[in-house]
Amino acid sequence: MTDARAKAQSGDVEGAKSALNIVVEAYPEIKSQANYSQAMKEFSITENRLAEYRDNYNQSVKTYKRYVRKFPTRLFLSWRGYEVSEHEYLDFKVDNSKATNLFK
Repeated sequence: MTDARAKAQSGDVEGAKSALNIVVEAYPEIKSQANYSQAMKEFSITENRLAEYRDNYNQSVKTYKRYVRKFPTRLFLSWRGYEVSEHEYLDFKVDNSKATNLFK
C-alpha cells in the first residue's frame, strides 16, 4: 500500500495502480471496502484527465506547427529572427492484453 502511495505521489499513476492491484490480489476482502472502490474511481478519473491533457497538448502542438509553416507567418518570423521550436506529440500506448478479469 505504501509503495502505491509513493508511486502516486511521484506521478507514476500506472505504477501506483499496478502496486495497488497486487495488494488487492493478495487480500481479496479489500475489494469489498469502500476505500478501494473510491481509489479505483479516482484512478479512473486521473487517467481520463491525463488522456485529456495529452490530447490538448497534441492539439496545441498541431496548431503551432501549422501556424509557423504558413507563408506570411513563416516569412515574418524569419525576418524577426524567430527560431521555430520543435515539439513532439505525446504518445501513450495501452496494452489491452493485461486487462483481464476486471470485474470479478
